[in-house]
Amino acid sequence: MSRINKFVLTVSLLIFIMISAVACGIYTQMVKERVYGLKQSVIDTAFAVANIAEYRRSVAIDLINTLNPTEEQLLVGLRTAYADSVSPSYLYDVGPYLISQ
Repeated sequence: MSRINKFVLTVSLLIFIMISAVACGIYTQMVKERVYGLKQSVIDTAFAVANIAEYRRSVAIDLINTLNPTEEQLLVGLRTAYADSVSPSYLYDVGPYLISQ
């Protein structure tokens, strides 16, 4: 090979490696941003559900402690409270589902 051919081959290889590195870097950055966005949305949703559940739990415990009912009175009160509402088709909220059955 002549000297010029070796030089052109070396320059072409360096340009290819540089373009590949830039393309991989851009793609990696895009994937990282997408994964971070999904992670944040999943974590925020989970915290929102946990906060709602904790609020409902604390309100229910405060109400039960305030009223201090017997077990039978508590079950009758819960059945009465959930009697008018439609029974859920999923088991996200097991309490109303079991009481309405």
